[in-house]
Amino acid sequence: MANATRPQGHRPPPAQGDGGLVRFLKLALVVLLTVIIILGLVVLIAWLVIRPKHVTFSVEDVYVYNYNLTHDRLDATFDLTLAINNRNRHVSFYYDFAELSVKYEDNTLAVDTIPPFHQGHRNVTRLYVKREVKGVALRQPVSRNLRLERTSGTVVLDVTVRSRVRYKVGAWKSRDRTVGIYCSPVLGHFNRSKNFKGTKCSIEIK
Repeated sequence: MANATRPQGHRPPPAQGDGGLVRFLKLALVVLLTVIIILGLVVLIAWLVIRPKHVTFSVEDVYVYNYNLTHDRLDATFDLTLAINNRNRHVSFYYDFAELSVKYEDNTLAVDTIPPFHQGHRNVTRLYVKREVKGVALRQPVSRNLRLERTSGTVVLDVTVRSRVRYKVGAWKSRDRTVGIYCSPVLGHFNRSKNFKGTKCSIEIK
């Protein structure tokens, strides 16, 4: 007696749409990885060519004259030189705005605005700032300390600069960045001195 054969189950073929989607996703992943690798190589090559270096800031000298402190009110002229050293061969900088402040014990004595300027490659730019102030009110303890320092011929000051800066590489320019420059302690002289010791500044980019 012949054995009865059982009908075998029939599996439906996979939908072609699913296979096409998988192939598309694989292709998109390969393209994305390729783009990421190419961009990474471009950035690496650009960095190797440009080799960006930090710009350094320093206060070269500070001279205080026309000094008069009466009834806790200060009259004086602050004459200082700020040096900016751009050591980069391929990067230049645009300083669209810069404001310099001279402080003593957290009291602002003088504020001056520096006109916009461009600094080229491998360049040292010196900014000469002269600011006259009259009738700056000081608290009595601050006024007393300033008188004591005046008798020594020098005064310990803080110099800060707040600036908006763009950098340029080739034909490309960056957007504005806010840069804070902090120079402390700066030893100001009440008499012209040939022995002024410069003060290096720290930089904060926002």
